[in-house]
Amino acid sequence: MWSFLKAVWQVLVGIKDVVLTVLVIGLLLLVLRAVFASDTGPVVEDGAVLALSIDGYVVDQASPTDPASLIGGAASIPVETRLGDLLAGIRQATEDKRVSAIALELDGFSVPARPTCSRSRGRSRRSR
Repeated sequence: MWSFLKAVWQVLVGIKDVVLTVLVIGLLLLVLRAVFASDTGPVVEDGAVLALSIDGYVVDQASPTDPASLIGGAASIPVETRLGDLLAGIRQATEDKRVSAIALELDGFSVPARPTCSRSRGRSRRSR
């Protein structure tokens, strides 16, 4: 009797090992497919408008954030948009023939107490 139960137990353990191996290999293949999938990017039609939503302050360099405030869920973390990111997006849109206009959404835009983007003022004036 014990030898029969031992054989049944070994069969069940073997089935479990096969099922787990198949699941792990399947998960690994899904992860590899997601990592190496070719991303074609967004489709931009001719005559498209680039909508730039500027939230918070426009700054040269983002303020360092305290990791403890991120864990605690502090609501006082200021929203900042890097000027370099804005200029890169605008520059890329001006070089793209499919983009016909740029629209600025300034609903969440805030003006800082002191100017933080003084370095780029000359650059934006020269580009006109």
